[in-house]
Amino acid sequence: MEKVIVTCDSGVDPLNMDNMIPATIIENKDKTYRDVIDIDSKSILEKTKNGSVFTTASPILSDFMDKFESILKDKEDVVHLSMSSGISEGSFNSASLAANELNDEYENKIYVVDTFTGATGGTLISEIAEHLRRKGYDAKKIVNYLNDIKKRIASSFYVPDPKGFIRSGRNKSELCKKEKALLIGLKTAVIAGIKFRVDFNDEGNLYTKNIFKSKRKDGMINFTKNIVNNENKESFESSAVVVGTLNEKYVNMDDIVTYLEDLHYFDRVIRRDINGVVASYGCDDLCGISLIKKPLG
Repeated sequence: MEKVIVTCDSGVDPLNMDNMIPATIIENKDKTYRDVIDIDSKSILEKTKNGSVFTTASPILSDFMDKFESILKDKEDVVHLSMSSGISEGSFNSASLAANELNDEYENKIYVVDTFTGATGGTLISEIAEHLRRKGYDAKKIVNYLNDIKKRIASSFYVPDPKGFIRSGRNKSELCKKEKALLIGLKTAVIAGIKFRVDFNDEGNLYTKNIFKSKRKDGMINFTKNIVNNENKESFESSAVVVGTLNEKYVNMDDIVTYLEDLHYFDRVIRRDINGVVASYGCDDLCGISLIKKPLG
């Protein structure tokens, strides 16, 4: 049986951090951190409240090279899960560059998967990959399976303060112009209870699904109930659902987990909170939920 190791960049938010390659977090254009290792989401959000502005970049190439080569030297293949190229093209390209260089030198190989997702969706696809690895799938079969299922991973994010998301420039929806107009009066909008639902589409781009009003305390639980409930739950695979947040302020994540468990449908309800890549453009109570849609027909 071929040995396979699954690696991820930090934007994928794996449960197992042993083989995570950290993205780069940049504060005020000059100070850099490695995600999770040097700074976490709560620290980023706190610094943002004090006036810092954060941006992100892909993991550094040497981190990819070092991690991949250490695995290849142990005669194991690598399946690397990259945060969607739709929001981090550099992460996918850097991983692919490292893979191409090292694949020429070693008998074992590196396979890079553009996951088309991140955050809670990344946690979900990484759990699928680990499950397949434990079942004894070889690297090529894992990659083929992931490339088939990734467009069925539905990830939605509850964004109570959209300022950072708008600033990120990662929105690919038709609502983008409306968002920019909204940004001008954002303080008024937030006070008025305006929230964003932001989804990954099946090409790995983020887009605004809708803009709605909600009380911040009840927003995420109502958001979750709208996405999955007793009426529509069987349109999703029952294997797992993943939820997470950047930092609980008004939202109670235990309530979200309990609601999902009380549907008595999912084999696993996984809570995995979100890393600094998202926090750089996020806010308190930004939450995600990810499920696997059943294939049509």
